[in-house]
Amino acid sequence: MARNFRWAFLLLAAVMLIITGCSSSEDEATSASELKTGLSKDEISNEAFKDLFPLQYDSYKQNEKMEDTKYSGSVKRSKFDHDKEPYLPVLFNGYGFATEYNEDRGHIYANEDVRAIARITDKSIGSCLTCKSTAVPHMIEEMGDDYWGGNFNKDIWLKAEAMGHSPIGCSDCHDPQTMDLRVTRPSFIKGMESQGIDMSNPTKNDMRNYVCGQCHVEYYFAADNGEVTYPWANGFESEDMYEYYETTAKEQGFEKDWVHNVSGTPMLKAQHPDFETHIEGPHGEAGVTCSDCHMPYDRVDGKKENQLTLVDISTEDDGSVMCNLPYEQRYG
Repeated sequence: MARNFRWAFLLLAAVMLIITGCSSSEDEATSASELKTGLSKDEISNEAFKDLFPLQYDSYKQNEKMEDTKYSGSVKRSKFDHDKEPYLPVLFNGYGFATEYNEDRGHIYANEDVRAIARITDKSIGSCLTCKSTAVPHMIEEMGDDYWGGNFNKDIWLKAEAMGHSPIGCSDCHDPQTMDLRVTRPSFIKGMESQGIDMSNPTKNDMRNYVCGQCHVEYYFAADNGEVTYPWANGFESEDMYEYYETTAKEQGFEKDWVHNVSGTPMLKAQHPDFETHIEGPHGEAGVTCSDCHMPYDRVDGKKENQLTLVDISTEDDGSVMCNLPYEQRYG
């Protein structure tokens, strides 16, 4: 009898734990959906989020740390260095990237680096700032097509500074009032819709890819107005994009990025098609998102927080690569 009572007690305790766990999850979901920050919908300063989300802000600020690694790293170094890619000036001969091409140091240095790079000249246009500054979405909304072709030095940069912009940050991926994930670069939406993809109601998992994909992509500047354009109408694979460049892009007046000085050949420069490579790869097809590996969750004071320090997943001692380690290393 006592034994049966103990089993009944354990069963009741287990049921109560399950119910409590579900209620907690529902409460968390409700509080997240009802979150109101008190910030303006037009807030673009990263510092405005500091006191509201101190753990996330501190994590974001960790991107200031610089480290040189085999796979680029975050130290301001030239890609032309002998231990990096010294052949690049030859490959890019005749193009701006042969003038100066440095390791990308990450979001927190975006404005500083674009302002200092020798590729930006008095002929550069607004499109060069598109994935660097938090002011860009508002400038596009306010200026329309005049933003894309506006003079970078004389107009666009000065306007962004006057608006109190920050380097890529909170408002680029989050609604300042609710912190919901959002896409703020219209070129991404246009590119997705060119494939017939419905962008009106993406899932949360979709958004964990989309907020990264709005910038980490292949693109070109449209011939008529300089608008940042994604060549996705035929698909995400390299063959699809090349077909687009040979047909649709040429029909619209875009023929090349530059003509190579040595060979005289019209050239296309692949930018950084990270989103396309991911979506067409095994991880994307399995539903793994960019954030799962590059911005993994962490526990801070017992709370689950999303890291805003973009993780270098080339190091095997980082928890974000657990999925790729052999079974024995994961569980042995």
